[in-house]
Amino acid sequence: MANRDTLNITPEELQGLQTNTNNIRNVCIVAHVDHGKTTLSDSLISTNGIISSRSAGKIRYMDHTKEEQVRGITMKASSISLLYVPSASSETTISRAGATPTSDKYLVNLIDSPGHMDFSSEVSSALRICDGCVVLVDVLEGVCIQTRAVLRQAWAEKVKPVLVLNKIDRLITELCMTAQEAYDHMVKVLQQVNVVSGTLWAAEVMEMKERALAAAAEASKSGAVTEEGTVDEDLWDKLSDADVYFSPEKGNVVFGSAYDGWGFRINHFADLYSKKWGVKRELLQKTLWGDYYFNPKTKKVHTKPFAKNALPMAVQLMFNSVWEVYNAITPVRDQEKLAKIAKALNLTITAREMGHEDAQTVAQAFMARWLPVSNAVLDMVVDHLPNPIDAQKVRIPHLYKPIPVPGKEEEIKQISASLERCDSSDDAPIVGFVSKVFAIPNDQLMLDMRVSGGIVMPRPRPQKRDGESTSTASEQPPAAAPAPQPQALERGGTSFIAMARLFSGVLRPGDKLNLLGVRYNPGASMEKHRIEVVVPNLFMLMGRSLQPLQEVRAGQVFGIGGQEAVSQIVKTATISSTPVCTSFDSMKNKGNPIVRVAVEPENPSELPQLERGLQLLYLADPAVSTSVLENGELVVAALGELHLHRCLSMLTEDFAKIKIKVSPPIVSFRESVISALSREHTQEFVQETAERSVKITVRCRPLPLEITNYLESNQDLTRRFIERAQGASDVEAFASVQSYRDELRALFEAAGPEWSSVFNATSSKIWAFGPKRVGPNLLINSIPSYHSSPFWRSITESSASVPLSLVDGAVVLPANETSTLPQETLKYFYALQQLDNGIRAGFQLATKAGPLCDEPMFGVAFEVLNVDFVDPATESAVPQKRKTIKVDEDGFPISDDEDEDEDSQAQPDAEKKLLDPSVITKDNTSSLQWAETAALHQQTGRLSGFVISSMRQACREAFLRREQRLVEAMYLCAVQTNAEGAGKVYGFLSKRRAKILTEEMHEGSSIIVVMAYLPAAESFGFAEELFRKTSGAASAQLEFDHWGILDEDPNFVPTTEEELEEFGDNLGGIAPNLARKHIDAVRRRKGLPVKEKKVAAPEKQRNLAKKK
Repeated sequence: MANRDTLNITPEELQGLQTNTNNIRNVCIVAHVDHGKTTLSDSLISTNGIISSRSAGKIRYMDHTKEEQVRGITMKASSISLLYVPSASSETTISRAGATPTSDKYLVNLIDSPGHMDFSSEVSSALRICDGCVVLVDVLEGVCIQTRAVLRQAWAEKVKPVLVLNKIDRLITELCMTAQEAYDHMVKVLQQVNVVSGTLWAAEVMEMKERALAAAAEASKSGAVTEEGTVDEDLWDKLSDADVYFSPEKGNVVFGSAYDGWGFRINHFADLYSKKWGVKRELLQKTLWGDYYFNPKTKKVHTKPFAKNALPMAVQLMFNSVWEVYNAITPVRDQEKLAKIAKALNLTITAREMGHEDAQTVAQAFMARWLPVSNAVLDMVVDHLPNPIDAQKVRIPHLYKPIPVPGKEEEIKQISASLERCDSSDDAPIVGFVSKVFAIPNDQLMLDMRVSGGIVMPRPRPQKRDGESTSTASEQPPAAAPAPQPQALERGGTSFIAMARLFSGVLRPGDKLNLLGVRYNPGASMEKHRIEVVVPNLFMLMGRSLQPLQEVRAGQVFGIGGQEAVSQIVKTATISSTPVCTSFDSMKNKGNPIVRVAVEPENPSELPQLERGLQLLYLADPAVSTSVLENGELVVAALGELHLHRCLSMLTEDFAKIKIKVSPPIVSFRESVISALSREHTQEFVQETAERSVKITVRCRPLPLEITNYLESNQDLTRRFIERAQGASDVEAFASVQSYRDELRALFEAAGPEWSSVFNATSSKIWAFGPKRVGPNLLINSIPSYHSSPFWRSITESSASVPLSLVDGAVVLPANETSTLPQETLKYFYALQQLDNGIRAGFQLATKAGPLCDEPMFGVAFEVLNVDFVDPATESAVPQKRKTIKVDEDGFPISDDEDEDEDSQAQPDAEKKLLDPSVITKDNTSSLQWAETAALHQQTGRLSGFVISSMRQACREAFLRREQRLVEAMYLCAVQTNAEGAGKVYGFLSKRRAKILTEEMHEGSSIIVVMAYLPAAESFGFAEELFRKTSGAASAQLEFDHWGILDEDPNFVPTTEEELEEFGDNLGGIAPNLARKHIDAVRRRKGLPVKEKKVAAPEKQRNLAKKK
């Protein structure tokens, strides 16, 4: 198949293809780093004449930033629109399935995404607005860690994948494999990919089954068992996974080399030999892959070798032909054989190309003309990836979950129906999704506008959308808009473009839209998550350039311009013409930014420019996080070291445009405890408020690791759980939250009796999660009789507590509630209700900044055992001993436990006159004044403030009564090396405190992949130093995996003779301790006091030379 002439495409022709939604393909290229995504993109782009076919793979057209060109890797997702006409061997051309009878031209919106783990958020942004993806796999390296990651991301977004086995030329030129050996190797690689796909499918089926069983169980409890509530056990066995796997005979696998420019599917050779031998094409399609053997004498296909030297049909009829070309070129050039091959294949190869000294250039000249990879890949995209209409029928139920709004039922149904059928009519509601925002220099934007005709964009529609008849674009073209005034763009400045996908309706410049945040709820008053904007500009994304558009129809990927409109978008947003629309589900990003640095301008007067630059950086990168610490430091947080370097480069060169100072990397830690008690402390700690009216008793316990990890990895579900998502009408949302509740309850019950009482099927004591109300720490209510009363409800329960109010000194219940409890007990519960917010706020503050180094806590449970109220009538008569705070020689406070014990024994319980439910009596009438006092203080805010600070201090002190541990972030590290560099890799990993998990050697090659856990504190400069230590033989990929406890006591000091002998004395008994080293470093950076010994007057030491 000779390569067809390059098409000359005009922007107007591409715009015209939007009207035929059946012939649109939104495709993303995903793979592990350096597996050939951008090289393949160059080959596809060359078909439209944008770049030369000879430059494909060298120019890296989609990597247009300086940073990408220098490093040679893709760092952002870029989109480009291409026109494609299917080839003769395409299934679409043969069957005309899925294509309109009047058109054979396809609009392919291609997105090239990064492969490095630090930019996984860009992959999520690309997959959200696509309907299909092309997965590339290097046949030498096989399935790598990022290959699995992108397949999981595609599966979560319901994006259909197809496969390209790339770099087959390396099997010939580097490993010197025969065609049979290469075929066996590719079979194994294909099996590896299918194992990942099969695992994802099986996990989803099991989840569906669990949800169905849970729904059936819930229906049986309520007594409303219907046919829908029953579970057909045979149904799950009938589900087929045939469409899940990649199979060459189906045509969803391409074999090739993107750099050499060639690739093919089985379809090409099936069509070729069908015409040559007169055999049915369908028969050859099924037998050209697998254990099938062709006898040329009898022209029959056998399932077993018919002779000793019989080869599989894939080797005999496909790969042998490719090997013949390469063997004629390298290692020894055979000009005569090459000429015969060119004549037999009807290829026009110039003498200059055939005589070129570079063997790869000659191979590219032959193979790219014979089997152009662009035709093979684009044919596969057209044949096997869905158009927007078919894709949205599958994807929309997972992405869009409408929230009911009273009185708007019909409008909500119309929105859902328009989304599912990808309605591109003028009267359909406009609904789209912005997946990311990217920056573009104003100079480039002005150049694009000038080249395209000098008009920024048309202004609003001349007609209103509502209340009048409309027609489709095929019947009547849109009316011309008046010429707008050009937008003033500052030269040397930066503008922002939002990359978006329209799922329904027709969008034109001047339309008024609603920007909906992720937490927008149309059924509630949440105006802060909705902003009305006017869309001034629309663009077709063309890689390095932009093409203005007059309109965008449903199913299209496009760009939104206009600084005022785009600057309102925070990372992502749902766009809609109606506020009744629900926002789309948030994207499935991998990991959170944990690598942080503090930045400041070299010139302090340029601080406003830096702050403005940080705002623009936060807008332009989907994963970066910027914040201001309490001490005023400006902090930039990124996913990894490479991501951080790119963000700082963008900050200094594009946004702030000033010189900045960057601090050493700030590593995130967490603080935790273990079961052992610290020294001779008791478990409970009693904290008194400043005015001595309330005493809070708190106990600290470590959460089981299984519960901690579950809460940490499901914070989104925790938020929905807290927001009473159980009451949502959406079945899937209800099922996910119900499943979360059941799984969390099962973890508590499996942790033992002491935890099963905290959360079980009948009761729950969970008061709050923290920090930020969704973290992996718990506040537990164990106040006697209060946690089981109707006047308090756990945060995990949907029903509300019974509110109490105080009227004329008496506690009053709501009209529909009654209680047999005495007034004294009701007043006690009323006071606790008044302090509820203060207790939870104190817990949130304590878990946000622990006592070790002000880092968040991790896996800690605080149990409120009692809240005692001191009688204000007798409190003044009780002599109170003022506690003197003692400090050591370094100024650190010393806790005097003996004095505390003496104070507690000196004041008997009867003298302190404490009020709790067990001692309240009707005769104690003078002590009832505390309820009124509590109400008065609560109205002025005094008591609440006292309780917040006291609760925070109680949690911190209870935390210190346990053995403390530091928790550090752990990366999953994948190191790829050869056999010669394996020893150096192990030594280097050991030096960095890495824990080796597995070692795997790829069959048929010398590549070794070592998987290990690496502490984040040891990850800085890891890849560069590893590359240098192994002389370039090893490369590494890092991905955040989990939080791991550093099993060293930060307060350990060697005292015994054995400990001193093992750990050393080290300046007066302060032993070298890794946990203490990290804690002191964090405290020093935050300006907190650090207990360290400094040498005074070092010039007087005895080791100085004595003058004689």
